[in-house]
Amino acid sequence: MNEWLIIEFKPRAVKDLDALDRQAARRVLEKIRGLENGLTGDENA
Repeated sequence: MNEWLIIEFKPRAVKDLDALDRQAARRVLEKIRGLENGLTGDENA
């Protein structure tokens, strides 16, 4: 299934993301990009 999402950030989410350290923010953004590209989650969970 090739479904795509467009993720939009609310101002509060941007502010919260800015408050994270760089490494944590990078991990969050990588997960969000995965959602945009059709990632369904951890199938082993």
